[in-house]
Amino acid sequence: MQGLRRPSLGHLSYAHIGQARIAEAAQQSQGQVIKTLKPRLKPMGQRIRSTREIRDTRYSADATVRSWYKSERWQELRRQVFARDLYTCQRSGELCIGKHPAPNSPVANHKIPHHGDPELFWDIDNIETVTKAVHDSLIQSEERKAG
Repeated sequence: MQGLRRPSLGHLSYAHIGQARIAEAAQQSQGQVIKTLKPRLKPMGQRIRSTREIRDTRYSADATVRSWYKSERWQELRRQVFARDLYTCQRSGELCIGKHPAPNSPVANHKIPHHGDPELFWDIDNIETVTKAVHDSLIQSEERKAG
């Protein structure tokens, strides 16, 4: 690589350097046809959905099931279940005295997964009190295996 030395551009900015290189390449080509490069970037495909968006549309396209969990009716039903079960986890016997997201906070769990069935969802006898730790580990793994 002897003999190849780039000239000092000193005070020129990167834009000037780029223009200088283009001009230098044009001088070297002297009439040769310069090929245009194919674009290396592809158009962006469908936007990647977040896990929350996927979860919110799992049971129905309009996410009506997810909206049930946000309703005042559900909040009242789960309070009734907690009171009925004396804030005690029905799987481990542990007291559910924590505040979300504590592992010992109460969670209203459907014994039989409802899969969008309103009868199973709103049936108080199908709901039990469990700790968040039990719900997030044992019960979630049971549901994954089942379906």
